[in-house]
Amino acid sequence: MQATGMQRNRILVKGLQAALSDGDLDGAWALLKEDLSILKGIRGLSINDKELRERCLLAETLDYVGREEALSVVMLDGETIAKKRPTKISKQQAWCLLHFGMAQYRAAEYDKAINLFDIALSALELLHSDAPCHGSLARANYLRGLALRQKHDFPGALSFFAKSVYHAHQATASRPPEECRSYWLSMARSVALGSGWIAYATANLSEAKIYFSCARVLMTFCNAKCLSEYINVWDAAVTLSAEDTTAGANGPVLEAVNELRNAHAYLIGENSVYGLRAAVELARGYIKLGELDSAADTAKTVLSHKDVDRDPRSKCNAHILLSRIHRGNGKAKGDPTQYELAFAEALLAQEVADDDLSKIDGLIAEGEALREQGKLKASIRNFEAALKLGKDDPKVRAVCRLHLAKVYLADRQRDKAASCYNAWMVGQTGHENAFISGMAKELADRLRRSSFVIEDGTENLDVKYWQRRVGEWLVAQLDGKHLDQPGTLDALNINAEQLREIRGDDVHTRKKRSKKKTDDAI
Repeated sequence: MQATGMQRNRILVKGLQAALSDGDLDGAWALLKEDLSILKGIRGLSINDKELRERCLLAETLDYVGREEALSVVMLDGETIAKKRPTKISKQQAWCLLHFGMAQYRAAEYDKAINLFDIALSALELLHSDAPCHGSLARANYLRGLALRQKHDFPGALSFFAKSVYHAHQATASRPPEECRSYWLSMARSVALGSGWIAYATANLSEAKIYFSCARVLMTFCNAKCLSEYINVWDAAVTLSAEDTTAGANGPVLEAVNELRNAHAYLIGENSVYGLRAAVELARGYIKLGELDSAADTAKTVLSHKDVDRDPRSKCNAHILLSRIHRGNGKAKGDPTQYELAFAEALLAQEVADDDLSKIDGLIAEGEALREQGKLKASIRNFEAALKLGKDDPKVRAVCRLHLAKVYLADRQRDKAASCYNAWMVGQTGHENAFISGMAKELADRLRRSSFVIEDGTENLDVKYWQRRVGEWLVAQLDGKHLDQPGTLDALNINAEQLREIRGDDVHTRKKRSKKKTDDAI
């Protein structure tokens, strides 16, 4: 006897509930994708707890694999529930709000998402005072932390991730291990995609490695390959950031790139958003290996993917990577047109940027391209704009200050270069990113070698040139009386005639200056 549609839905819902409770997200998706027709029956408004629970199960499963349908399963209910007072909301209504908040989060509407998460948290805390709901609070705190993470409030985000782990751990206290997989899954998310991602983003790479290693252990008890592979992506990204490949590729980098290849191959077919982000990190890996053609091909696959508009961050990053690749080709081939292409890609990155981090990365990419074109003043404006936008992010501060120091040196403004470098030194504790460390070392060497560097970055060995430049600097920095003291000029190997010339006091210099004013007037 063939089961009716209602019976099939009832069986499906029970299966989803069992799978999600067991931390079996892959199993839940396998059940649902066999027959997505159930989604067609989701219509109208309802605040019935039983129906809301079913919708939340569907939304949780769909969100796991990045399906757009997840956004519409509970959205109308969320709009209705958000208008009710927290004391009127049940646990299922709170979960519905969380899913509706995730719809806003996926659309980069972080303030709207935070508002919904706060209402859900208030309701769950009230419910928790009567009957424990640690699992729901773990989920709510994790989502609240994600929204703050995207707004670059890293201390606030970390506090919510810590609360999430606490509640998930508390939920395991009175249960046998086989009933705790969903809570281990919850802890893995908070540890890896929460705290671990922040450690990676702020270049605290040793700390990030610990978080990702812990999360990978927790994931061994759960059946959620999409999430496991996504954690592997960021673990590999940490390795790439930590390893210096200036002397050639090493074992850890090759292993990380291979891990990214495998993760991308799986994720692009299961969760396109995760897959696109894996492709971005894979392109970075190819750049690290010096394989610019492979990096360019991978970045272009991101831009040509049918779902790329659903993930503006990956789209922005792909343009930034192409900008970086063009700059690399420009240096390798001595082709200035590559810098023009790099600039164009940086502008495209800023056009699609939908969050502050993407805008900052776009500004930095544009600044780098302008620097290579010799447009130093414009380059400085870009790095200053990026620094202003990311002033609360320690990694952004470090990168922008070092870039500014590099441009100021190219513009022969050594004092400003040294000031930017020193500002980086003050706040550099904990930065383990190889790119940051490499750029800082290069700048330290250049600042140490001499006070002035000519445009192409090589040292000028003309003694008379440096004698004049040192004199110009002294005249600008010191009171002229100090230079008239006995012995001062001898110590500097500058005679009185040279001093007059530097100051512009000799007759020949005065005549030249007077003639120039006359010519200008004419």
